[in-house]
Amino acid sequence: MRISDLAEITGTTPRTVRYYHQIGLLPVPPSPHGYREYGFDHVARMLRIRWVAEGGVPLDRLPDFIAGTGRGTPTSTAADLEAALDAVTARIAELTAQRERVERLLQIVRSGSALTPLPVPLVRLYEEIEKRTKDEAVRRGVRGERDLLEIAAYRGALPDAVTAFAMKLDDAAIDEAIALFAELQHLGERIADLSADDAAAATDDLAARTLGLVVRAGGLDLIEALSPFEGGLPPAIGELVGLVFPDPLYRHFIAAVAARLGLLGPSAARAGGPSRTASTPAEVAGP
Repeated sequence: MRISDLAEITGTTPRTVRYYHQIGLLPVPPSPHGYREYGFDHVARMLRIRWVAEGGVPLDRLPDFIAGTGRGTPTSTAADLEAALDAVTARIAELTAQRERVERLLQIVRSGSALTPLPVPLVRLYEEIEKRTKDEAVRRGVRGERDLLEIAAYRGALPDAVTAFAMKLDDAAIDEAIALFAELQHLGERIADLSADDAAAATDDLAARTLGLVVRAGGLDLIEALSPFEGGLPPAIGELVGLVFPDPLYRHFIAAVAARLGLLGPSAARAGGPSRTASTPAEVAGP
């Protein structure tokens, strides 16, 4: 039979057959008439190769398995198969996660919402904020914040605590958050008229009141999720924030929030007891 016949019978392609010749898995047949003539032995070996390969055995280990030796010892053969099983299990986990993402996308589309990786509670919160304010500067800032969270969600790095906190916000807390956001936005417009000390004080006051709102709204889990950034943002994240919020004021605000997080440890906040340098959650909102 010709190579095309072998490929059809074994459910593969002529290119794959040639590749197995190249790496020595499949013997090259004789060519008495100027073309390769394959026999039953080639069919049987090709099917065995495919059976073992589809079982998850790595390509560089196929020769031993095809020969039936598995390096000559049952122990090493079992180890190779266990490694293959682990790889298959990991792949199943990846596919399961992918299926969940596709199901989520389908759910979003069917609900009529915009296609976004953000959880529904966050989408609804940002939509509600945009409804409640006509201030275009605030809207721009909120969209920038949403863009940053979308990037985190795309990378699978959005803490669940962010969504949980969004679900806890009542109308009064949302209005307070909008007011704080407006202050931050408009502080940038007048910061050139302030002295360095006054600008720093205003920024720190905003950071304190922002974290105070988080504490009062039950966002201690959110503070805990932010605690890895107590020493400041990693350079790459800092640059990303700078692209979305080019005004240096935002970097100063984030630095002030990070400094406040250093004053309030999550475990201390939960217990209401002493932390590294503070004693109660209220200190986060203090002067």
